[in-house]
Amino acid sequence: MDYLNQQWNDILSPLNNGSSSNNTSSNELFMNKGKNIVNDFDIEDEEAIPLYNRGSSNVNNNENDFEVNENNDFELEHAKYDDFSTIDWLRDIMSEKTGKKRKINKNSLNQYIISIIDASQSWIIVFFVGILSGIVAAFVAISAQWLTDIKLGYCPSNWYLNRRFCCLKVEDKVNHSCARWVNWSQAIFNNPDYGFFNWLIYVFFAGLFAFISSYLVVHVGPYSAMSGVAEIKTILGGFIIKQFLGTKTLIVKCISLPLALGSGLILGKEGSMVHIACCIGNIFTKYLSRFKKNEAKKREIYSAACAAGISVAFGAPIGGVLFSLEEMSSYFPVKTMWRSFFCSMVAVFFFQFMNPFRGKTVLFQATYDRDWHFFEVLSFLIIGVFGGVFGSLFIRLNIRAQAYRRSTFLKYIRIIEATIVAFITAAFSYFIIYMRMDESELLEILFKECEEGDHYGICQHSKKICILLLITMVGKAFFTVLTYGVSVPGGVFIPSMTVGACFGRVLGIIMQYFQQNYPSFPLFSSCHPDKVCITPGMYALLGAMASLGGVTRMTISIVVIMFELTGTLNYIVPCMISLMTAKFVGDAFGKGGIDHMIIRLRNYPYLDQKEEYYIGKQAKDIMVVKDDLITIKSTDATIGYLKKILNETEYQGYPIIDDEEYVTGYITRSDLKTGLERNLLVNDNSICKFGDIKITANSSNNTNSNQDTQIEFRNIDFRPYFDATPICVDENVTAEFVLDLFKKLGSRCILVVRHDKLRGIITKKDILKNIEALDSKYFDSIIGIHRRNQEASGDKNYTIKDALRIFKIFKN
Repeated sequence: MDYLNQQWNDILSPLNNGSSSNNTSSNELFMNKGKNIVNDFDIEDEEAIPLYNRGSSNVNNNENDFEVNENNDFELEHAKYDDFSTIDWLRDIMSEKTGKKRKINKNSLNQYIISIIDASQSWIIVFFVGILSGIVAAFVAISAQWLTDIKLGYCPSNWYLNRRFCCLKVEDKVNHSCARWVNWSQAIFNNPDYGFFNWLIYVFFAGLFAFISSYLVVHVGPYSAMSGVAEIKTILGGFIIKQFLGTKTLIVKCISLPLALGSGLILGKEGSMVHIACCIGNIFTKYLSRFKKNEAKKREIYSAACAAGISVAFGAPIGGVLFSLEEMSSYFPVKTMWRSFFCSMVAVFFFQFMNPFRGKTVLFQATYDRDWHFFEVLSFLIIGVFGGVFGSLFIRLNIRAQAYRRSTFLKYIRIIEATIVAFITAAFSYFIIYMRMDESELLEILFKECEEGDHYGICQHSKKICILLLITMVGKAFFTVLTYGVSVPGGVFIPSMTVGACFGRVLGIIMQYFQQNYPSFPLFSSCHPDKVCITPGMYALLGAMASLGGVTRMTISIVVIMFELTGTLNYIVPCMISLMTAKFVGDAFGKGGIDHMIIRLRNYPYLDQKEEYYIGKQAKDIMVVKDDLITIKSTDATIGYLKKILNETEYQGYPIIDDEEYVTGYITRSDLKTGLERNLLVNDNSICKFGDIKITANSSNNTNSNQDTQIEFRNIDFRPYFDATPICVDENVTAEFVLDLFKKLGSRCILVVRHDKLRGIITKKDILKNIEALDSKYFDSIIGIHRRNQEASGDKNYTIKDALRIFKIFKN
């Protein structure tokens, strides 16, 4: 892995030599690209005193020595995290608390004002994240609808309007005809009946939009592909993917997402809106000091952005907060909940202000005024079983398709693949009205009550309508499995809801048919003879929620989203019944939703905070033993030795021990690299100290020249770069105890000791390897084709290197 140069500001090198006399001598400070070379300096010059020694005059000037008082404070110097590395939650949180304490101790009016401004930064960021998320969501909704309709025709009077706005208040509600809207055969040949030409134009535009969208993703913003929810969950869990939330990714996703939706590919925008909102939040954190260098604080903003993304997608601000809590966030304190709520509120407010659906927050909003009956519980259970079975089947097929796509020639023709899939989808969908519709528009029709009027024959309750709905259900399910994973933006929330809504509507029609034709049957005794007893639209809503729950394994947030969509409390219990049934049935086939399985497929180091695992081992059984580690001696490690282990090994950290193997600290690879870069001109034989030290400088050995300047010190202070209090456990503690430490403390690694002597080390990767072994049989059965291809090629170790390889394929 290439290493990034670390930039450090306002830090003086701890390599100093004192004055040999009490008289003031001339000072000479050489600065070279952030690395300081300090020669003789006057001890009274505060700028020349190391940071940890400022404010103290306890300096020994006898000969060329100075003592660092053990009670003096110094500021820890941590490097930025490397790409594809794990953050240390504990370190970042404590760094934030230390910064606050340092500011509190400075009593002044200016410092008080600065502290208020500093505390308000989080609220300022989530406010602007909410504003931009609402505006971007409105842009995506309007542009995607226009691109969807432009495949069928255009509005001659106002070409920039989609069909809904062009035909507003003038459309024939019965025949769904509109004189203002012109199809392409009429526009070109002045004859609207050239069906083949209309089909040809429809397919052509679908392929064109998909081609442009995929081209942008593959060649400009590779991290814009798919929904991005799996990667965001991993990032919120403490993983670093630096460009995933960058400006280029945001711009590409905002442009390519409407194109992908407009092409007719069976995808949704909801998961992608979460990615877009997080990109917006990440851009703001780059310009505020409180978040710029603190990855844990950044993730508080990301959690709020996730809530805003779902809020504008479903028009459900409270459901968005619960989604962030239930599905996304690993660290969700109360203050983050308030900021998420505020961010969601602002996002929905500005989305409604833009008013893309003319009075509705989302297109498929629905209201129901009838109550449900106890005999319908059986139907709710059937819907739940369908949702669980569909979710499990979809996850299995889609993950296998993604694994196959990444291990065969398809990974080299991603643009062609996306274009072909769009061509096939459009060619098939054109002939079925429900397949041709935008998913949100179809959900709007399926959720409606028939008292509001017939919508594309949905209220005819004939065998033909049921067959069309079942064909649509199968077609949507098939193309969703095929499409989710191609190199275009988009998610599976709305497509999975559409599949479940079709099933629910058919079941509701069947139930209503039996109730109306056999009203005296004892099962229907609670129905009033003169009133409508069963609402098929509500069955469609329950089916949509059950399928979404089966695919994602969410529960509480979906119930709340349903409540905010319908505005009624009557159907919360039926929705809970269907959702819990879907989750139980889905978990019976295998735990984990679609995003969890994508994380497993790509081997991201994500530790699910909500799951409980029984590993049945001790720490010594899962650790990497000391003999397989590279350790650093705290007393006699030289600069040359540190350079050697950095160049010859790829370990992400190194335990520090004394001569008797007692643990004295731990230093990460990036921090070690930073320490060496700041002492670049020091002789390789210089000793690096990781404890209480006495630094001695011999100015007679210093040489100054334009090239190859070297300064020799017998001792180099590395205290600012390493962790002197790493988390340690006894080798006999259970693996479950270690797992809880990783969950609750968010540490990058844990040292294993016996009587304070180092025995080994456990990283998050070691824990995940043992967790994955618990259900490896199930997961291997899902990606069997991909696994067999790996074994055939000799690649049997599917580790984090494979995840890095996948991203390199993405970029190239």
